[in-house]
Amino acid sequence: MPPFNVQQDRQEARGQQFGGRQNPYLPPGPSPLVFEQYKGINTNTTRPGVPDEQMYWCDGFMPLAPRNLRTLYGIGDVLFNAATLTTTVVFFTFVNIGETPYMIVVLADGRVVAINTNTSVVTTILVAGTITSPSIVSVGINQWGNEYAIIVADQPNGYWLWNGTLAFTSGGIAPAVEVVSNGAGYSSEPSIILTGGHGSGVTFSVSISSAGLLVGVSVTNPGTGYEATDSITASVLPAPTGGSGGSVTVTSLGTISSGPFIGMGTINAIGVNAVGTLYVNPTLTFVRVSTNAAATAAAVINNGTITSLNVTSRGLYNMTGSLATIYPTVVITDAGVSATVSVHLMPFGIQGTAVETYSGHVWVANGATVYYTAPGFVDDFSTSNGGGNFTSSDSHLKVRFTQLIAANGFLYLIGDSSVNYISGVQTSGTPPTTSFTQQDADAEVGSPYPQSVIAFGRNVLMANSYGVHTIKGGAVSKVSEMLDGVYATVAEFGGLQLASAQATIFGNRVWMVLVRLIDPVTEATVNKIVMWDGVDRWWSSSQEITLSYIKHQEIDSVITAYGTDGTVVHPLFQQPSGSLSKVVQSRLYDAPGGFLFRKAENRYWGMAEYYSTVASSILLSIDNETGTAVPYTLAGPASLGSIHIFAPQAVAQQGPLTGLTIQTSAADMAMIASLLQSEIIEFRG
Repeated sequence: MPPFNVQQDRQEARGQQFGGRQNPYLPPGPSPLVFEQYKGINTNTTRPGVPDEQMYWCDGFMPLAPRNLRTLYGIGDVLFNAATLTTTVVFFTFVNIGETPYMIVVLADGRVVAINTNTSVVTTILVAGTITSPSIVSVGINQWGNEYAIIVADQPNGYWLWNGTLAFTSGGIAPAVEVVSNGAGYSSEPSIILTGGHGSGVTFSVSISSAGLLVGVSVTNPGTGYEATDSITASVLPAPTGGSGGSVTVTSLGTISSGPFIGMGTINAIGVNAVGTLYVNPTLTFVRVSTNAAATAAAVINNGTITSLNVTSRGLYNMTGSLATIYPTVVITDAGVSATVSVHLMPFGIQGTAVETYSGHVWVANGATVYYTAPGFVDDFSTSNGGGNFTSSDSHLKVRFTQLIAANGFLYLIGDSSVNYISGVQTSGTPPTTSFTQQDADAEVGSPYPQSVIAFGRNVLMANSYGVHTIKGGAVSKVSEMLDGVYATVAEFGGLQLASAQATIFGNRVWMVLVRLIDPVTEATVNKIVMWDGVDRWWSSSQEITLSYIKHQEIDSVITAYGTDGTVVHPLFQQPSGSLSKVVQSRLYDAPGGFLFRKAENRYWGMAEYYSTVASSILLSIDNETGTAVPYTLAGPASLGSIHIFAPQAVAQQGPLTGLTIQTSAADMAMIASLLQSEIIEFRG
């Protein structure tokens, strides 16, 4: 390395070149230190080790691009307040039943409620005491299509379904009633009668088509008291009556003029007088005492009505007498066909801590065991129909599967210290048997924090004790190296259960995880949302409440994060906030010259764009390696207009290393750039 030339460095750093000449307008000394790239935080090194383009800390600001460091918004209006139910929030997640979006909340008193996120109406799914000792690690929630919310808990018979109106659990019947045959000829809704078993209280609602077919059965009360060994049968009563109201008339007879039946008549045409309703398979009888051979005909039925008739045998009739006696009368008789339906009980013996739907099955994790339903069923785990279970004997599964998540064509089994995945699910044979392939993605990396595991784009992200990890296909890799200096600064996160979410913020899709850490600026132990753009930028934020849990909802591709302090639930990052603190901290620069020299900072320049004048001032601190900070208050604009350029600020700070900290409560603004003018004052040799 060539010897350091102080004079040459000072001359080269003195200013920009103008046609081979130095800029004559710059004051003597090195070029200013420029802080404007904002390429995320880097706590993986020391503050002097942070590259110029990165930040040592960024909290409450979002680095959108170079020269665009935007203040983050605060909470929106309260969606749910658990205090109205005299309990607290354990955790929540989001589902939709049909087109109705819900937040499903597990409460500390063992209750589960649903909040319509459009109307804020609260509906009780499970009453208080239903979930015993509820916690983030003992309860799982997911959905089956848009028909049912699925709730599992680590307790006997801990499997529930909710269809937006009713909850279904062990001891009652399952919600899916199969119409085996539609029957025909129903003029009113029949009753469904159950026989067998110990339970009672089951009621149904039956749908009949205009053609008299039984087309649907829904459960209006699943009943109680049924036992695992019960066998139940459903009957549709009363039997259908068949069609009525139709009438037909013979309109033409032909005369035979030769052969042995001269003078006899045959039926030429039959007309439909009234089409009737609810006909299934009518019989036409031709009535005439003097008939030599009776005619036959078949009715053509459309939607339960007689639309036409086909003469299948013309018959022989005596042509003597009046028209009233010559033309036979046609009598229509019909009988309906009884429908058949099949019902079954909700499963017994299923319990777990995590649930997912994948490849037409429900999968439930309970310790090292995973249960799965028969294909196409949300409530049938029987092996006779293709359901089943398996228990992992892998040495890398230390205790349990903590979360199940379907993504990229795989079902990932997140263990406390490992990741497996399932693929190739198929059911075949008689009786049906479900088979699949299970492989390990990583035998050393997993997560004991189930609510930290979510899909993000084409990846699955999860957090554990030493960082954030992404699962791509069958590979697991750490992506949070930039957080290493702050991420695990509180042992075991102080008991906080890590939870993650997504949000669309300023048009950008953001992933976030809630952790407890030691703030590197304030040195306080705090709950922080650590955020990632999915590429290379990390930053953090708080909200106006102390968050204990976060989750997100996606509706029509709009992603909104929600958070709770244990009592209230708010949407996050919703509106400008003049009470939310924001802080950004640069590296400690040894430029110009390096730490061989002592330098003095004497001037600050800054530029920002304001979208609100609320709390617009900033507190500027010029820092050095001793931790000493010299603060200055810079006023923001009094009114909105053009980009705000702060007046040059005389500052005073000395040391081999200097940097800056910017703090503000500005409701809505973007820092564009900051510059520090340095002067070398001493060689430290």
